[in-house]
Amino acid sequence: MIPMFRGLAGAITLPMVGVTSLAVATGALAYAWYQGIPRFQRLIKPWFFPVISPD
Repeated sequence: MIPMFRGLAGAITLPMVGVTSLAVATGALAYAWYQGIPRFQRLIKPWFFPVISPD
């Protein structure tokens, strides 16, 4: 069992951890951006496109 963990630890390198962390962070930011677009539009729309009442 221990040799398996040693082999796994040897396969994980510092650059690989860095690249993976960067990819995860980029994905998280993209997802947050995607989720925030409708909320942003709801907040900004009344300021830039006000509803003009007919009366």
